[in-house]
Amino acid sequence: MMKNSNLEIIRQIRDKKVDNQNGEKLSLSRVSSWFLYQSEGYALNDPKRIDDYFNRKKKIQRDELLFPTKYQNDDDLAKVITTDVIVYGLNPSSRGINQNYSDWANFHDNDGKTRDRAFLFERYNNDCLNGCYMSDLFKGFSEDSSKITVKQFMDGLEQSKTSKYKTKEYLQVLNFEINLIKPKKIVLFGNKVQDCFERLCEQNKIEFPNEDICIINRAHPSGTSCTFKERADSNEICKK
Repeated sequence: MMKNSNLEIIRQIRDKKVDNQNGEKLSLSRVSSWFLYQSEGYALNDPKRIDDYFNRKKKIQRDELLFPTKYQNDDDLAKVITTDVIVYGLNPSSRGINQNYSDWANFHDNDGKTRDRAFLFERYNNDCLNGCYMSDLFKGFSEDSSKITVKQFMDGLEQSKTSKYKTKEYLQVLNFEINLIKPKKIVLFGNKVQDCFERLCEQNKIEFPNEDICIINRAHPSGTSCTFKERADSNEICKK
């Protein structure tokens, strides 16, 4: 199986267009990202710092959550990304991205209410995630996911012209990502993501480039308030 070069992957993601819920055409790079953060140094090797990210009462430099500016250069980004893993959430935050949808801003929200900080723990405890591709199943639909049911998303497959969820279009982009990157593992964060993905697989809607992809279900990191110590043995992603 021929793998695309990292630079070619980045370029194709930038070229791919996605409709948001307002009917605007966005580059896929505006609603996806890479598991790279501004906090590259100490946050990766300091358990106490990870605890600080889970403690919402503590003041943190929120800019540490941003996508590193130096990797907006595609040549530099190509040197540090990995194609072994893809991480999927459900849909972008209902707050929108606090960078006006700049490239690679998704999962890097530095708004004061953000829960994206919890992904830093995942990167610390599962180093195989570092540099991997991050995306959502339903890319252009920014709404509070707690108010959305799996049935609503799945119904969008059959009602593609009337459903506001545009499930059919997002499924096409999902298959584009998987077949472009050709990962060894796909990590699904959260119960709704896992449920949607399973149903899509049952209906043979997912076009896998090979049969050896490992699907890993994971509790969404933003849904927990436990400390680094309490999750010290939760590095099952890299063990698989």
